[in-house]
Amino acid sequence: MNRREMLHRSFGLCSAATVSLYTAEGVSEVDLPFRTTGMVSCAEEHWRQLDSKIREWWDQDLISATEDAVRNDAEKATLFLPFPYVKISAGSSSIVRWQFPVDAAFMNYALFAHGRLDIVRNHILNHLFMIERYGFPLNANLTEVDTRSQTPFFVPPTIWRYYSETKDKDILEIAYPLLKREYEHYWKAQHHQTPVGLATNRDLGDPDLSAVLAAEAEVLDWMPVFGGDVRRCVPISTNVGLVGHARVLAQIARELGIAEDAAVFADEAGQRLSLINRYCWNEKAGLFLEYDYVSRKQLPYVSEFSWWTLWFGVATPSQAQRLVRNLRLIEKTFGISVTDKAYPDPHTAADYELKNQPFKRIQELPPPAGIPPAYVGGNNPMQWMYPAGWGTTQIIIVGGLLRYSYDDAARRISTRFLRLALDQYDKTGELWEKYNVVDGTLVLPNARYGNIPQHSFTAAAVVLLGQLLFEKKKLLVGCNG
Repeated sequence: MNRREMLHRSFGLCSAATVSLYTAEGVSEVDLPFRTTGMVSCAEEHWRQLDSKIREWWDQDLISATEDAVRNDAEKATLFLPFPYVKISAGSSSIVRWQFPVDAAFMNYALFAHGRLDIVRNHILNHLFMIERYGFPLNANLTEVDTRSQTPFFVPPTIWRYYSETKDKDILEIAYPLLKREYEHYWKAQHHQTPVGLATNRDLGDPDLSAVLAAEAEVLDWMPVFGGDVRRCVPISTNVGLVGHARVLAQIARELGIAEDAAVFADEAGQRLSLINRYCWNEKAGLFLEYDYVSRKQLPYVSEFSWWTLWFGVATPSQAQRLVRNLRLIEKTFGISVTDKAYPDPHTAADYELKNQPFKRIQELPPPAGIPPAYVGGNNPMQWMYPAGWGTTQIIIVGGLLRYSYDDAARRISTRFLRLALDQYDKTGELWEKYNVVDGTLVLPNARYGNIPQHSFTAAAVVLLGQLLFEKKKLLVGCNG
């Protein structure tokens, strides 16, 4: 059976429209069971059914970290949050039951799309509560990760959008001093500073992880693209996120009539943008590359972070054109891969000497009933790497392409990934944390703790990509600045 037949069979009786798409290996004909002309396809009906379920999941996955819940936590791991929030793990599972800033940001996009501003408001207030109590939004409301934050992604897609839809100026009045505190006293603090003027990532003293791995976990998770030590680098993701952070602070300051602050933050965003171009843009390659400020050189790794510049509006039109041409490097048969290929693990054995096995809760869990262990991948720690494709990645790339009016490319990528997510949902009855976007399975050699069933940002990707394809609704992009 050839690949076309396999793809066609995976969607049962759906009739397929053949369209021409390029892959990393060149141009090929791929059968896509999505509507191009004429009647609504069964794939659209399938998506609408799942979208309806996701609308129900928001309430089903809503949990609280109240004082009683914290006291009754047998593992004493959960930290208090004042408002209910949507947990990451699927249904009744408590594998991952905490609020993560980045995960919440992506869920918020889908919550906006579904009109659930009540939950978005909860997420905002919890985020602000963490800044007030700890000085920064924690990596999660979890004791094991209270020594670091996460890529500064939450503010642009949530707080300003919430205000734009509700005109609730009280939210801005509450949020502004706290967001300013996070930006100035955490992200611009000494442990994030470098000689080149861009921010690095560092943890403040994780009791379980090595300093190298804890610092990488402040970006997203363990990955090869920083050459083994992110503290020597000025991560693209962190710095484009800080451009967005400063732009939104400027917007809020203008709205609140604080003109002097607005000018300062707008200027800081511009300065950081210039430094990103100076140190990370590679004109010959047509890519943004990670920069090691210690060795004073760019690193030879191609990753999704290069295209994050589209999401945040950091790339110029000419840079965007180059990036779109280079999509072939990370665009695979079933969506966007984190990196263009598998890279050797740059970390040392000492880096992986976990003192207290902080991730054993996940590692010891059996796979879902009826799903063979081999079906959900291995335990290699480099899980943010080829051939993995995450829902967050698809949202970022698609949203960035739409921002620069590359609508056809955005729809093509949406089609690829949504096809995979729906197919695997049919086979397993689950959405998953990550997928193999090269062969269309859940088997990932670089999955660290395997693969886990999850709603969260994967559900958000299904909602948003489906709305783009079937309802012609564009994703909200990273920030308005």
